[in-house]
Amino acid sequence: MKYFALLLYPAAGIILLWMWAKVRKKKLDQIVDEASDEHHALLKIAENHPYGGSQAEYRQWMKDYSDKH
Repeated sequence: MKYFALLLYPAAGIILLWMWAKVRKKKLDQIVDEASDEHHALLKIAENHPYGGSQAEYRQWMKDYSDKH
């Protein structure tokens, strides 16, 4: 447990610094709008995802999606 904490706290600090650097000097509305745009973009990608399909179907779906964009 002691060693886990030695890894966890620095990792959490790095994540917090990264998040702070990403949002500093931005207004809250701008941060929320950017997060919302990312969310909606991911929802569009996932609309045609072959849930429950085989690995081959998933690879083909990824290839088709990347070819379109």
